[in-house]
Amino acid sequence: MDVLAILPPTLQTNLLPSELYCLEQVLEGKEANFFSFGGYSGNSAQTLSYPAQATERNIVRPAFVEWLLTSRALRGRIAPRGIFIRGAYLNGELNLEGARIWHRLFLRQCYLEGMLNLTEANCQTIHLVGCYGDAIQGEYVSVRGSFEVKRSVIPGGVNLLGATISGNFTASGAKLGNGQSYALLLSRAHIRGAVFLDQNFEARGDVRMVGTSVGLSVSFITARLHNQSSVALLGDTMQVKGSLILDQAEIAGEVRLGGAYIGRQLIARGTRIESSTGLALRAYKMEVAADAGLSEGFYAKGGIRLNGSRIGGELSLIRARIENPNGEALTAALVQIGGHLELSDGFEAIGQVILDKCVIRGNLRCNGGGFFNIGQVALQAYSIEVGGDTLFEEGFTAAGQVHLRGAVIRGQVLFSSASLYHPKNRALEAGDIVVGRNLIFGKGFNVEGTVNIRAARIRGNLEIRHAHFQAPQAQALRAEYIRVGGRLILRASTFVGTLNLQHSQVGLIYDDEMSWPDPGHLQIDGLEYTGFEGELVPLTAKARLVWVRRMLPEFRPQPYEQLAKVFAHLGMDNDATDILIAKENDRLRYAGVQPLQRIGRYILRYTIAYGYRPWIAFMWALGFIVVGAVIFQAAYGHDLIVPASAEVLVSEGYVKGRMLPPDYPPFEGWAYSLDTFLPLVSLFMEEYWIPDGSRPLGAAVRFYLWIHITAGWLLSSLFAGGLLGLIRQRGSS
Repeated sequence: MDVLAILPPTLQTNLLPSELYCLEQVLEGKEANFFSFGGYSGNSAQTLSYPAQATERNIVRPAFVEWLLTSRALRGRIAPRGIFIRGAYLNGELNLEGARIWHRLFLRQCYLEGMLNLTEANCQTIHLVGCYGDAIQGEYVSVRGSFEVKRSVIPGGVNLLGATISGNFTASGAKLGNGQSYALLLSRAHIRGAVFLDQNFEARGDVRMVGTSVGLSVSFITARLHNQSSVALLGDTMQVKGSLILDQAEIAGEVRLGGAYIGRQLIARGTRIESSTGLALRAYKMEVAADAGLSEGFYAKGGIRLNGSRIGGELSLIRARIENPNGEALTAALVQIGGHLELSDGFEAIGQVILDKCVIRGNLRCNGGGFFNIGQVALQAYSIEVGGDTLFEEGFTAAGQVHLRGAVIRGQVLFSSASLYHPKNRALEAGDIVVGRNLIFGKGFNVEGTVNIRAARIRGNLEIRHAHFQAPQAQALRAEYIRVGGRLILRASTFVGTLNLQHSQVGLIYDDEMSWPDPGHLQIDGLEYTGFEGELVPLTAKARLVWVRRMLPEFRPQPYEQLAKVFAHLGMDNDATDILIAKENDRLRYAGVQPLQRIGRYILRYTIAYGYRPWIAFMWALGFIVVGAVIFQAAYGHDLIVPASAEVLVSEGYVKGRMLPPDYPPFEGWAYSLDTFLPLVSLFMEEYWIPDGSRPLGAAVRFYLWIHITAGWLLSSLFAGGLLGLIRQRGSS
């Protein structure tokens, strides 16, 4: 075949030997290998990259290549497999702007001295493998096949803005950009296949994929992206039907995925992102259909923002480390997660973690996680919703406040083998939390600072076992107004500071004396409970009074009354009475009673035990009657009690021989004592006999008589009133 006959006139007169060789090989369907044409052996050719300089054995003019690709005369002469050129040196810009390229182009280990311009071109597969080119300009290019720049060096970057590629875009092992501008511009491109920016792909300058549509996955495995002072990967509103994979990537600069859609997984295992802007990953309102994993050694220097994102599966940050001191390390407010949220197994955040109003359908696991923001909020999860359990175990550490106020946890909340450090403030802020099962502070839970669960709603148990709360001069556990549907369990725990359970409602109490705070540090006014449970639970009035009195010197009557009510329901009426009496005794001592009231209460205390034991008044009365009988009988024997009738007293018979008229009642000491003691009762003694006040001893007996009569009225009234009150009390109970 006469190859010169098909050449255009401009090339026939000055066709180079290397171009003639290239044309012959292409027309025969073979690779034009300029390493072989130039005299290189097979082994040495394999070790070469692109040619370092132009020679007469490798130079190919861009016009010649343009003719090969666009000539209609060659359209039917070149094999369907396309044009294969290896080791060529193109000594100028290859300008194919707006061209219709009929053949697949494979440039391997070629050197392009200028730019490859494919702007608005319509072409088939283009592969540049191991090549060098100043830049590739391909805005709105249409490629019916794949586009590759594998292992190529393009210092001016690759611009495929708005490109349409029906196959894959591959830049595996390529080095793009020089740090002056973008390294890869793929924004608003439509790629039906996958995007491979992996195998030590290196970009100096940003990679832009804003609004890009990818039919399969995007891979950055082991990629190196460098744009430290700004954005390294800009993928806002990107649409990826497959996965976005960033495994083992090293990124110097910010990654942006705001509004991006990922049809399968977001995977970033072992990835390092270091940004000087303060943000490492910004992914507001991102949507990931399956799992998102920033894990297995993932490291970010700068904050991560996921606000408003939706994760269809699990969001995992296992063994991840995020550093943003004095700022927000992880912000994931309003995020919806279809599976678990894993901030566990070595996860560390230096800076604040914010999960406000997140919805997590699975578990929130912080086991073994470390949250460090000393003196401020370390973990903030305000009004979070968790469909499963929330777990802080296995070495969980928070240096700073853990904030769970208003959270709704449908499973259980568990703190064990965990440490919270936020002294002189609230270490755990969980007011108004709703827990569907149990809230547990278990073995190995240590906290320095207040734990606040005020107004919590717990359907199961509130369990505090082998836990240690330390908040000197403050409230160690603030749990007023809580509602616990199950038991309150306080076992083998310690409280350095105040235990506040005021105005709360719980079921059964299962506790021990070790878990009672020091005297003066228990607040249980308004605490309501149904009883006590457990073989080791102190269940005597004496023991439980020690518990109640831990609230003194601040006196409140309700804790005594609640305790007495429980003992009464248990059938322990005597213990219940002892508790109610102790209440009045403590009121007398600690409640600041006025002096006159104090006298009255002392009388009630020692006469009828404040009305709870009116029979004590009866014993006092009996004592008065016996003593009075002895005194009055002895006084009568010594003529100190005489007839009250003046006629009898001066009668001759009585004066001479103490003779009484036949109808005058004789004196009896016991009857006189009883008659004068009991009010409204007459035994015909008091009106007929009276102590002789004219004699000193008689005056003393008369003074005692006044005491005797007054005691009778007082004790009788107290006995009757106490008995009536006791009857009413028992009737109402």
